[in-house]
Amino acid sequence: MAGQVARVVLEELAELTAPGEGTAEGRLAIIAPATRIAALAAAVPGAVPGDRAEALDSPVALLTVAQAKGLEFDRVVLADPAGIITQSTEGRSRPLRGHHPGHPPPGRRLRG
Repeated sequence: MAGQVARVVLEELAELTAPGEGTAEGRLAIIAPATRIAALAAAVPGAVPGDRAEALDSPVALLTVAQAKGLEFDRVVLADPAGIITQSTEGRSRPLRGHHPGHPPPGRRLRG
């Protein structure tokens, strides 16, 4: 799974890069369950985990849902959405529900 996320992140970063300038125009967040953070940090070049002070200043922040709450990013990659929902509902008395109006565009869906 980490390799798939790395590929998607590289594609997203390429789209954020200004033509001819070679610099990123915006920030990207990878949101993942806490259990996936270490593997993703190793697999995704330049991804800075949210427990490090420089995470929010880096082009790619690697965050848990709790760390991402209230923050805005130009692009977001969800790594292991099912794991995020499972982790987010642990200890909750009310169910957490998600809704997507359709299928993600081709090439944007991660399977694992």
